[in-house]
Amino acid sequence: MDHRKLLIFRNLSGTGEKTVKKGDKVSVNYTGSLQDGKVFDTNIESVAKQHDIIKPEYLPLNFTVGEPGMIKGFDEGVVGMKVGETKTINILPEDGYGPVDPKLIMAYDLIENFSAKENSFPKVFNISLEEFEATYGPGHNKSDNVIPPGTNINLTILNISNVVSLSYNLKAEYQIFTQNSPWNMTVVKINETNLP
Repeated sequence: MDHRKLLIFRNLSGTGEKTVKKGDKVSVNYTGSLQDGKVFDTNIESVAKQHDIIKPEYLPLNFTVGEPGMIKGFDEGVVGMKVGETKTINILPEDGYGPVDPKLIMAYDLIENFSAKENSFPKVFNISLEEFEATYGPGHNKSDNVIPPGTNINLTILNISNVVSLSYNLKAEYQIFTQNSPWNMTVVKINETNLP
C-alpha cells in the first residue's frame, strides 16, 4: 500500500487583480481529495452533499497566510493566488498531515448497521458485560453515560447485568466521524489592510 498519498486541493472559479502574499488574511472555499479522487473534506455545500460529507454549516475557511495553524502545503499553495482564482494544489504527506502512522490507526468492531433515512431514530443495542467493561471499565450504573473510544457518540446505560443495554438517539445529518481526503479551494477575499 502506498502511504505517500497526495492531498489535492482545488478551488472553483473566477479571477481577480490582487494576489495573496504572506501575512494576508484570506477566506477560502476548498475541496480536499486524495490522489485517487476521493473527496475527504470540503466547505462547499453542493460538493459535500455529492460526497456524503455532512457538516453543521458550510463557511469559508479563514486564516492568515504564513501563521501557525494551517497545513504547510495548503498555506504555501494559496500564495500568489488572485481572489476567485481556480487552482489545484498537490500536497505530499510531509507538507500535509504527515505520513501514515500505523500506531494511530484504530479499528472498531461494527456493533450495528442502520439507515439514516429517517429524521430521528432512537437506538438500543446490547453487548456482553465482559465486552462493555473491556471498553468502558468496571463500576458503571444504570443511567450512566459513556462515549465509545474515538467517537463523539453519547450512549446511556439502560440496564446492566451479564448483558448491558445501551441507547443513543441520533438525527439524520449528525456527523459522527470525519473523513480524510483532498480539498478544493477558492480564495473568497483578501484582507484589504494587507494588500499592495
